[in-house]
Amino acid sequence: MYPVDIYKYADLSNLHYGKAFAKALEVAKKLRDTSFTVILPNGMNYTSSLVFSIVDDIDMGLFLINWNENFIPLISGHMKAGEFISPRVAASSFSSNKRYCLYLMLEKHLHLLEKQDTFIIPKQEIRNILGLKEGEYSEFKMVNAKIIKPALKDIYNKFGIPLTAKISSNRVIFSYEERK
Repeated sequence: MYPVDIYKYADLSNLHYGKAFAKALEVAKKLRDTSFTVILPNGMNYTSSLVFSIVDDIDMGLFLINWNENFIPLISGHMKAGEFISPRVAASSFSSNKRYCLYLMLEKHLHLLEKQDTFIIPKQEIRNILGLKEGEYSEFKMVNAKIIKPALKDIYNKFGIPLTAKISSNRVIFSYEERK
């Protein structure tokens, strides 16, 4: 079990301790109750949640999280950029699981924009990460309209990251949107 410093969170977020505790608990429960699937390098699917259990008592100031230990190596800081993801807590409030999954994929690639203008993700890889079944959104323009564009808007609204996507034959090209 890992302790959560609610006082620090409250201070950084300029929130009253009770509100900070409630918000952290809400996010932790969402991460516990929401599972997602990651495709491993060997092609196997790994489905789990980020949080296994929570111990909390606001009166005692106790807040502990039992993280999924399979992810601890991924957040240790000892891996190359892009080989892990560091999801931002606010992304858990995205209204759609598919948008959240796309956000996770994009978060893994954002470091590329520090050294190059674009990064490319194959359409099939996007379909896979979104868990789209055969025939679901058969035309990719629907994936773009219903998932990609709203996810990019969510990412901009939550984090100020101005991404744009250009659909091209069998791939999607992502870049920073030029603001005027």
